[in-house]
Amino acid sequence: EELRPVVVDYAKIKNNDEKWTNQMLVRLQTFVSEGPFTLIGQFSGETATGLALTRTGGKINLFHVISGPSKESNEIELMSYVLESFKQESSINYEGGASQHLQSFLLSQGFRQFVRHDLMLDLKKFELSLTSLAKPFQLIPWNESLKSEVIDLIVTVNGESIDGHIFPEFQTTVGCENFVGNLVEGRFGKFLFNHSLFLINKERVIGFCFVTEHNDTVGFIPIMGLLPDFRGKGLGKSILLSVISKMKMESPQFEKLGLTVTEENYPAYSMYKKYGFKHLETNHVYTKTI
Repeated sequence: EELRPVVVDYAKIKNNDEKWTNQMLVRLQTFVSEGPFTLIGQFSGETATGLALTRTGGKINLFHVISGPSKESNEIELMSYVLESFKQESSINYEGGASQHLQSFLLSQGFRQFVRHDLMLDLKKFELSLTSLAKPFQLIPWNESLKSEVIDLIVTVNGESIDGHIFPEFQTTVGCENFVGNLVEGRFGKFLFNHSLFLINKERVIGFCFVTEHNDTVGFIPIMGLLPDFRGKGLGKSILLSVISKMKMESPQFEKLGLTVTEENYPAYSMYKKYGFKHLETNHVYTKTI
């Protein structure tokens, strides 16, 4: 057994004949959607233990894509290899399964642990009535003229937040430009222009909720936010409920609406739970700023 990095072009996955690579890439596709990626693993016969690695600027993202039996010692060796190889990068995030042994190792290396919950709302059962917004607030759907203002807003809302710590790209204008560009272009699923709503106060954007299509019957909220000065006034609730009501009335083909929220962001987590979002899955994210 040996550690060896393998660079894989996502577009050529189906043409790859190495069995262990195909096994791992099946798992990889559940996490990421475009390449190239680096797979780093230990291989023995037809079994493999590995990590998928992507790089955005100075940020390294790691995803657990184990295929076949693994040993805890293999996980530690792999993670040690990555930390040593990419110690010059600004931050490293790890998302995936973590044994107690690996969890202890990550924490000993200065990683912070966050709990991320996948939640889902059954739109067919949602019956809460919607109250109108008081003036001067109004909600409008996405249009391209909002782009630069929304990018600045995402930086302001997330820059010093828990999610900004987990996703460092939200701390910079360039990172948010790339995120919004990819979002609008449909790289995270078809962008639902009419269902993505933006809260306006005196011609200024102060809140937002983007919506994408996960599949034919499931929508997804990849990001939602509100300026700190306007929190605690029921405006976040108004944005969320307006998005839900709009989907129910205008796109009845959507049966469910999903999102992922950080548990440590308790105000958002509690709001989603209050309005009917049910728990699907819990993941742990480990992040380290270098």
